[in-house]
Amino acid sequence: MTWLALSKLSDDVISRELHALVALDRVTTVKLLAHLAEFDRRRLYAPAGYPSMFAYCVERLGFSEGGAYTRIEVARKALQFPELLRALADGRLHLAGARLLVPHMLPDNVERLLEAAAHRTKRDIEIQLALLFPKPEALRLDEGISAMRPTQLVPGRVAPSELAPGQVGTVELAPGQVGTVELAPGQVGTVELAPGQVRASELDPGRVEPMTAQRFSIQVTVSDRCHGKLRQAQSLLRHAVPRAEIEEVLERALDALLEKLARQKHAATRNPRPMRRQTDLSRRISAHIRRTVWERDGGQCTFVGSEGHRCGETDFIEFDHITPVAKGGKATAENLQLRCRTHNRLEAVRQFGEEFMKRKEGRSQGPRPPS
Repeated sequence: MTWLALSKLSDDVISRELHALVALDRVTTVKLLAHLAEFDRRRLYAPAGYPSMFAYCVERLGFSEGGAYTRIEVARKALQFPELLRALADGRLHLAGARLLVPHMLPDNVERLLEAAAHRTKRDIEIQLALLFPKPEALRLDEGISAMRPTQLVPGRVAPSELAPGQVGTVELAPGQVGTVELAPGQVGTVELAPGQVRASELDPGRVEPMTAQRFSIQVTVSDRCHGKLRQAQSLLRHAVPRAEIEEVLERALDALLEKLARQKHAATRNPRPMRRQTDLSRRISAHIRRTVWERDGGQCTFVGSEGHRCGETDFIEFDHITPVAKGGKATAENLQLRCRTHNRLEAVRQFGEEFMKRKEGRSQGPRPPS
């Protein structure tokens, strides 16, 4: 229907149709969340050629990063608490409010949370959550400066019992994850990252801002130790780069780091040795073959989905035996391919079955699986 056609409708018709569309939108939203949850539970993004549900929502379904994050989080929680979908369907709760409730939902408080958030604005829900789950009160700037002591911030992994009054500890995350959470003494918390494999820039896109097509502004907070290393590198570079700006230091440091990581990951070298005959049929992959496979596959996952989409993921890349070692596969370039962790697992499921992979991942006891 065009805007011109709508302009000819009476006020009563416009009002009635608007309310009908809102009700329909709620029903559609709930159906969408239910389908997302089941799609995610079955990992159907993997055979379609995507490394995570998050990537599928952004790249295939066209959601914004924030929209994908919100919908996936709410959908996953709705699998545990169907009451969440009922509240969304009847209009007691909106999607933004549901996202606020998700981190706090437990079996013994879900009804209380839904009742507290019913028919409230996002701001009102934030206030309700602040009452139910109070956070340490922040000092005013002048109070914070006068009260601050050098030992007030405690870096690294610390137990709440190890904190003195007024101290704040940071919780370290698992390898590959980025983020911190501050805990007051005696408090225990967890950190939830965006669903699926998420890059640091996706966790906080505001820290990397494009200024032009070729220039980016990066905001980062570093420790005094890191700052000291940066200043030392600037001093050592003065003879070659008189100004030794931070950008130049970082680029040279990244060049050195990438060269080192490339040697470790896929045996990259400027002067490769001649290939020796491959006689070892074990899991070991020679440096020459790692280089060959990495260069051939472009350092990306090579999985192609059912709709022709190539994954192309560059995080958590692994060397995958096309014919598994357990079935006689050899560590040759022809029998190796690059796979991201998601699609390496998918191929293992196809070869050995889902139950086998569940045992491998420690969900139940079982023999050590071949790969």
